[in-house]
Amino acid sequence: MADSLFAWTALAAILLIPYEARSDRLTIRSSILRGILWGAILSLGVMTKLNFLYFVALIIPVLVFVRLRRAGIRSACWSLLACAGCAAPSAFYLFRYGGRAFWNAKASSFGALAEFYNQPLFQFLSDTFHESPGMAFSLLLTAAVIAYLAVKRRLLKSWPDFMALLVMVGFAIVVFAAPNRQIRYAFPAMVALPFLAAILASGEESPAPRRTAVLAAGLVFCGLLAAALPMRHRPNWHSLDKSNAVLAAADRWNARRIVLATDSPTLNGYLISLATLFSSESFSTDTLAFRAMFGAPIEADFRTLREADLVVFQDASGMGPPFTNQRVSEYEQYLKNLGNSSTRISGDVYGYRLQRANKVSHSFPTDIKGLPKELAAVVSRCCSQPRLVIPSVKTRQAKFERATAMGW
Repeated sequence: MADSLFAWTALAAILLIPYEARSDRLTIRSSILRGILWGAILSLGVMTKLNFLYFVALIIPVLVFVRLRRAGIRSACWSLLACAGCAAPSAFYLFRYGGRAFWNAKASSFGALAEFYNQPLFQFLSDTFHESPGMAFSLLLTAAVIAYLAVKRRLLKSWPDFMALLVMVGFAIVVFAAPNRQIRYAFPAMVALPFLAAILASGEESPAPRRTAVLAAGLVFCGLLAAALPMRHRPNWHSLDKSNAVLAAADRWNARRIVLATDSPTLNGYLISLATLFSSESFSTDTLAFRAMFGAPIEADFRTLREADLVVFQDASGMGPPFTNQRVSEYEQYLKNLGNSSTRISGDVYGYRLQRANKVSHSFPTDIKGLPKELAAVVSRCCSQPRLVIPSVKTRQAKFERATAMGW
């Protein structure tokens, strides 16, 4: 969701350049409104993903320069001040609370974390085009249009349009040069490049009438809306089957704190967190998948295991990727050393139910629902005392008789 919003916001931001070059309103009021528009779009992009700072750093100078050439320094200053005022709340939030987000963006793109996802560029492109052949057709068509314009020497006919194209091409180069190559990171380039190539091909002469332009924009929007409908990779509820099985087992065993010791595409922290949102019971979930990657000491992982009610594992055949499952054998050996035994949950998923001497259960026993109201109240009071074994029915009856005799 965030990557799609990021892509469409990047398209809106990059289209500000050709829009500014074609603007015919050069008053102070229009300059202020234009600056507010700049700030709103750029703030939305930065708050969506910090990678949007690339567009902020390159688009703002181009916009100010275009405004300066067309309307003078006074108009450009008003636009820049309005943009800064509109973007001030987002800038303050990022500088005050965005430290962790900045660190994550750096680590995920070019830092130590990115190396775990490194994939050769040729293999990445081959897999992408194999899974999405329509993308290859779109890129080839866009490249053919740009090559035609280059041969006809029309690329520099409108330099603002060419600058917008260069900004987006530069973003695509950065995405494919990063160690962590994922196709979702290239969404902005995939969406914007066909538009920018079409703008360059159309030129500035003989603009279309307003009604024709509105109709064309509406048709393009309907086409993009249809393309956004999930087809081949639509959400599948079966993706939560293993997570739902874990939650069902945890509910049977009265285990409220669940820890995933393994990681896989079919059972991970994200999926089980999503499954808890649709569960009628309340669970606390955690995963140990990324702790070894970030250099967390294994003693901290052992402490998390001791505090859990249920520790879930998946068979080696279903685990992956390897770098999120580096300590699985140590986790399982540690649980076995504590005297715990595994229980098969479903398919290739099994778990360890932790038994602790100081663990207290305050849940109301299900086998006393048919008892009289007075007896049920006494049994509930007895069960609230720290103990591991719930009193038997005879013991409860005896306690009730003694309590009655004492005038309770």
